[in-house]
Amino acid sequence: MAVEPKLTEVHRFQCLGWLRTGPKTFEKPGSLLAVGHGFALCAAGDKMLVFSMEAVHSSGFQSLESSRMEPKPLAPLTALKAPSVIHDLAFSSNSKVPCFSVLVENQVLIFKLERLFKGKDNPEPSSTIAAPGVLTVQWGPANRVNELLVCCVDQVGVFSLAAKSWSIPLTSFPGASCAAWGPDGKRVIIGHSDGGVTLADAVTQLNNARVLPWLASELPVKSIAWPAPHHVVVWRGLDDPDTGIIASPEHAGDTVVQLSQANIDPMRDDLPDTMLTAFVPNWNVLMVGAPSHDDLMTFSLGADKAAPVPLTDQYHARSRDGIIGLGVDFSSTKLVTIDQSNGELPPLPPSPIVCLLNPEGVLSVYHLVNLDKAQPALDPATNTYRFMHAPFALPAAADPAAAPAPAA
Repeated sequence: MAVEPKLTEVHRFQCLGWLRTGPKTFEKPGSLLAVGHGFALCAAGDKMLVFSMEAVHSSGFQSLESSRMEPKPLAPLTALKAPSVIHDLAFSSNSKVPCFSVLVENQVLIFKLERLFKGKDNPEPSSTIAAPGVLTVQWGPANRVNELLVCCVDQVGVFSLAAKSWSIPLTSFPGASCAAWGPDGKRVIIGHSDGGVTLADAVTQLNNARVLPWLASELPVKSIAWPAPHHVVVWRGLDDPDTGIIASPEHAGDTVVQLSQANIDPMRDDLPDTMLTAFVPNWNVLMVGAPSHDDLMTFSLGADKAAPVPLTDQYHARSRDGIIGLGVDFSSTKLVTIDQSNGELPPLPPSPIVCLLNPEGVLSVYHLVNLDKAQPALDPATNTYRFMHAPFALPAAADPAAAPAPAA
């Protein structure tokens, strides 16, 4: 039987300080936090700060009783100013040449990570994608790491960084509002403002597109994701029980799970009800957050077409005042030590680190740990995974002038 530890709250951290956000910051779906390649990026307005995740890995756990402590700071490595408001940040999965994308008005900026640490203030992007009316952008999966899926108003295309041109030109999809890669990189799924969902073939220039009527609704699709082969997430908000679902992209008869089953109620009506997702492949754990909600919804997707299992109990993760950024770090190599008042658990293997950013610039950080050593992955029958807070901090600067200069 798995040992179930007590969930202990530790430090919360101020990461943006003078970059406090407001409702007008969130005009498009997207995450203002990106985590990857050992770094974290946080944005508000037209500014972005860069942090090292090494401080997180070296912190370990601390047992603290209070859950209302003041956030504590950690200095960023460097800062960057974009030409306009940042709507989304994302890392590529290419470990050989780590890059990240910055979505701003009508264009997508691509930066090589190494350029941020060469002593230049506001380094130039390595590539700029002109995309009028751009709404969403997503890096390709493992077999398409140098390609980005770009959704603009009424159009979807694929941009190749290697060729610095469109490998699939922007193609007309009337009412397109968001798009996501399939896990195999061969297909994409497109959400529409009229509530429809389309499946398109990325191997044949987005031809052979077909409408998926079992995913359609009268409400517009605000966000869409395809984290696992047999499960897509279609988000129309949580103001109606049927508008947020996890379902099969292939078969109308497969089981549908409503996100409202996680018992998460909207808590802010001044922020958009869009969706952020993160996926832990080895454990098949899907995490779903939204700016208008405190709590992170978690589901076990399984490896086949079985219905997703909502994983909600007292060990859930949450970010006070909503979630405007969601990211998972897989670079930690340190054992996880859990300090408990009722005894000690042996060290656990290195675990994914889940980061949640809220509109006040506060970052909440968790280890996602599997407590049953007999199970190589999460066991949805026994819920033998837990979120555990990890203590690390990001900065609280007094004013823009106090922002750090780029590292030499």
